[in-house]
Amino acid sequence: LVVAAAGTLGFSIYFSDRGNATARTFLFFSVMSILWGVANFISVRVTDPAQLIWYIRFVIFFATWYAFSFLLLSWQFPHKDFVLSRVVFYSFLCWSAAISVVTLTPLAFQSVSVDSFGATPHAGPGIILFGLTVFTYIGMSITILLRKLVKSSGVERRQLEFVFTGMSVTLL
Repeated sequence: LVVAAAGTLGFSIYFSDRGNATARTFLFFSVMSILWGVANFISVRVTDPAQLIWYIRFVIFFATWYAFSFLLLSWQFPHKDFVLSRVVFYSFLCWSAAISVVTLTPLAFQSVSVDSFGATPHAGPGIILFGLTVFTYIGMSITILLRKLVKSSGVERRQLEFVFTGMSVTLL
């Protein structure tokens, strides 16, 4: 149900104004939300350690891109034109790509143990880079949205209140 709702909302907003940079960024955020959610859903249902380690890695792979899309949307909203410089955008894109590659290797999770109590992933040193990246992106996103909210007024403020509330709820 959540996947269908996220997909419907993301594609509806995108198709309402394909040239709008915020609509494109929201679609990217919606797709990453869906992929992350599906990976999470599958990971809690797999019991074979050889398969489970990959699903756990996919969860944090998509979490990296989810956090990146969250940051982009925070910067972009509510502008119609893309607001980030190419240097900033490509710097964050390259860093996110590098971290997402790390998440798919034993540097992030070396192995997983499965027993009657559940699964226990065994983290590698790369998990620190993943954690720092994701928490930095989310912290930056919240800060950006709060600054915009404080500086805004009128219709834009109401839009930002709605977006800030919605994005904050997704983090809970």
